[in-house]
Amino acid sequence: DYKSLEATIHEIREWSQRSMMFDRDKMEELNALRDFQSKHLSCEAMTEMKLKDVTDSLDHKTKKLEDTYMKLILLTKAHQKTLMALDQQQRRNDDVQTELQRLSQCWKAKEEQHEQRLQEMRTTLATATQERITHSASTSEALKSLEAQVANFIVENSGLQDKVQAL
Repeated sequence: DYKSLEATIHEIREWSQRSMMFDRDKMEELNALRDFQSKHLSCEAMTEMKLKDVTDSLDHKTKKLEDTYMKLILLTKAHQKTLMALDQQQRRNDDVQTELQRLSQCWKAKEEQHEQRLQEMRTTLATATQERITHSASTSEALKSLEAQVANFIVENSGLQDKVQAL
């Protein structure tokens, strides 16, 4: 029975060594799991921090984007008002241009009328001047004829004056 006891003790020792090796392996696995869990928790915390940073950054960028969008809306409205004002100004400019063209045509028509009237007046003046020259020439001839008649009358009557004085 001693041998059987010795065999049992030997078996128990083997089992004990296996169990200790198993426990040591399990402890190493447990330590590895704890290290992994610690790293995982650390990684998870870092991930949460990074996620919070990214979320904060996205919130900030979203706010900036919303502000930019609002500015764009305001600029678009201002641009539309400017375009409407430019359109109104263009219509006014077109109206002024049309009025200027109308006035220019009226001015040209008046200029043509004045030029025609001036030409008529020149013609009338030239005709009147020619008539005066002709009248002046005939008056001059009539005056010369009258002077000749007066001279003849004086000559004819010079003897008569002597007779009157003698009487």
